[in-house]
Amino acid sequence: MALQPGEEKEVCFTLQPSQMAFLDEDMRWKIEKGEFQVQIGSSSEDIRLQDSFTVTENAYLAGKTRVFYALGEIK
Repeated sequence: MALQPGEEKEVCFTLQPSQMAFLDEDMRWKIEKGEFQVQIGSSSEDIRLQDSFTVTENAYLAGKTRVFYALGEIK
């Protein structure tokens, strides 16, 4: 969806826990607790919005259930 100059839309997206997973030293998919930043911009040098969220506990996932794309909605 393209926006006209000056037009604004609200975009909502949902991250799945498996999108935070990485392979640990035992080759298991792990999600580590901690605070994570989400940044939006036209480039890494032009961040226009940012927020953060907290993962409250470590977890392990089955690799076959991983999700790679966030679900988004334009309002």
